[in-house]
Amino acid sequence: MAFLDIVRAGLLGQQRSAEQFVAPIGPSVQTATVQSVSTNPVLIGVGEADAIRDTGKLVWGPLEQLTLRTDGFKFHTNGLSVENPEREGYLMARVRDPRFDDPENPYTEAAQRRSEIIVLGRRGYKEASLAGIDIVDFIRDITE
Repeated sequence: MAFLDIVRAGLLGQQRSAEQFVAPIGPSVQTATVQSVSTNPVLIGVGEADAIRDTGKLVWGPLEQLTLRTDGFKFHTNGLSVENPEREGYLMARVRDPRFDDPENPYTEAAQRRSEIIVLGRRGYKEASLAGIDIVDFIRDITE
């Protein structure tokens, strides 16, 4: 069972590469072939390509107030590192609020203190597991 978990994790880690490989398959390209020296070729058609592309998509929930504990930030990706509110670990939330572009903003100030904030945002799920958070508006810092 542990081996199967490792294999699944490895395949999920290759999602972006698989999406890039099948990107041209569609209206103008009908198939692509993957072939190694020792095995028969694998033919990937439009249906398989669509399935591979859909695997990486998140299912987004409605806008809601979220309470998040901040951990850090990245200006160049509009990312705010937050503790995962549903399990152990961290997520890089994407901040779509224009205030995040200012060098001094409530998100980065909260992240420097690792404080909790209340924001308006939505959760993105992949196979019932929280995989992303989009933040659209800052409501308040809980520690203030």
